[in-house]
Amino acid sequence: KGQYLDYNYSYMDLFGCKVKSELSSWTSGKLFPKLQPDGELSSVKAKRMIELAFRQGENEFEWNHISTKGRSFLSCVTLKKTHWYDQEVLLVVIEVIEDIEELHKLERLKEIKKESKLRNLYLNSINTLVIVLDTEAKITMINKIGCFLLGFKEEELIGHNWFDIGVLPNGIVEEVRKYFKYIVSGEMLLPEGNYENELLS
Repeated sequence: KGQYLDYNYSYMDLFGCKVKSELSSWTSGKLFPKLQPDGELSSVKAKRMIELAFRQGENEFEWNHISTKGRSFLSCVTLKKTHWYDQEVLLVVIEVIEDIEELHKLERLKEIKKESKLRNLYLNSINTLVIVLDTEAKITMINKIGCFLLGFKEEELIGHNWFDIGVLPNGIVEEVRKYFKYIVSGEMLLPEGNYENELLS
């Protein structure tokens, strides 16, 4: 029915209550806004989360609450199925997420990791040497086909200077180094975006 059977004093303090009777008159439906941050109706999502918890035994999700004083706060809610005398009930554990900005940073970090995984999957599936150098010509990334063509393991290349690993013929090292410095400094643009030179494996 969405009613509280019992709760501790930390729970009361979280929702701005001084005595248990103040919260017992509230149903859980009065302690959250009409819509959750994902746009779903709170009433619909609450029912779905509760049913899932009873079916699986446990369910964890983010939830936006409103205290009895009208204060809104975001939390991580864990519902665990248990028994209260002769009936099945849900134990509710609420962990308040105080730093919303930090939460957004963590979400963005997850997105970046996902994007990085997809990028590496693509780079390692093409039959082309792909290498990334920093402004000092140190290798920061190389794909698997690049390691194969050059005859190195990835750990033997990452962090090393491109001009010092012996993959450029001696006669062109200084010429390529000069072009690299010009490009990094912005003093020169490659003709049609390309520059070609031989490599040694």
